[in-house]
Amino acid sequence: MRKPLLAVALLLAAAPAVAKDEAALNHVFESADRFDADLFTPSGPALVTMGTSPRRATEPGAVQDFAVDLGSVSDAAGSHFALAFSTVPFWWGANGLTLKEYREETSSMTRILARTQASIGVATAGGDEINALRSALGFQTQLLDAQDHRFDVESSQCIHEAWQTFRRAAHEKALQNIGAAILDAEEKGGSADDIDLDALLLAELAKGSDAAYRSARESCQDGAIRRLIAKPSWLVGLGAAVRSEKDAWGDLDYDGLSAWTSYRQPLFDKGRYAAFGFLRGDMDRVFDFDDGGAAEGDAYTAGIGLAYQTPRLRVDLSAAHTHRSFSEGGYGDDSFQQYGATMDVRLFEGFWIEASGGFLASSDLVEGAYGSLSLKVSWGDYLPGF
Repeated sequence: MRKPLLAVALLLAAAPAVAKDEAALNHVFESADRFDADLFTPSGPALVTMGTSPRRATEPGAVQDFAVDLGSVSDAAGSHFALAFSTVPFWWGANGLTLKEYREETSSMTRILARTQASIGVATAGGDEINALRSALGFQTQLLDAQDHRFDVESSQCIHEAWQTFRRAAHEKALQNIGAAILDAEEKGGSADDIDLDALLLAELAKGSDAAYRSARESCQDGAIRRLIAKPSWLVGLGAAVRSEKDAWGDLDYDGLSAWTSYRQPLFDKGRYAAFGFLRGDMDRVFDFDDGGAAEGDAYTAGIGLAYQTPRLRVDLSAAHTHRSFSEGGYGDDSFQQYGATMDVRLFEGFWIEASGGFLASSDLVEGAYGSLSLKVSWGDYLPGF
């Protein structure tokens, strides 16, 4: 009779800790703020504003709570290094919003704000020698609910069920181990009162089913990404920049506005292949040339492309036409075509590497090949592991 009675006592003693843990768990799974998915994170809008993103406009993905872009671009005008930090200000003051409220009670404008990413960045500018610095502030948002991962009910249910399944298994194993610890303590002349059951339960839970749950959660997220990339995406962005003609911050001048939009339409149900188009405008911008010169002017770009995309890989092929007109320097007008390929690979959760290359043609000022390499790191407030 001794062991069964001990088991009953153990369950009664541990029940408050288990109930507390489950209550906290349910609160987490109801939170819209906490529900992030490991989707591809678009380039920070500050990076796009400065022209140091390999794309002329941003690509579909999910903006995260916090993201960093670090990269370099080499082209006919020289080599440029860039760094941008991005965040989503809406969730600073809306962390009490539940998924149900977000899906059913918020307006379209509120959800657009919830998907709006703000970004600040810095980059080197100028010709072959680093003789100028540029900084920018940018904003971009996803206009369509279709690619909003918080609307993917199947994903939230899948992750919750995976957690419950493996958490329950961990509880059962933890209770068995605690029972063995109590028996061992009594055999050594101690008692169950000498054991901090709450602390021991948490310690045992920390050991259990972590790999199994994370594997299940990754499977849920991969399924969500496959569903989301099969839906259309429409992004818009706006940014402003300043520039110093010296390699210091003491002499900053306004460096124009940039605006862009991109639309991607999956071609088949599974979404692996897609067509996309983009538009971009730069107004009152200083442009650098391969002869080391620079001039202020406006530029307008239109492009199209084809894409292949999976949860861990994205490949874009694009062609674009740019027309520039200059207000100083005696350069007149200039037009050119840009042909490029960009590949993004997810190395592990929240960490992507992006490589791009191509060439410019038909320009009198910036013809030649270009290439870029950058890292993307993002932190979402992901649903918890053990």
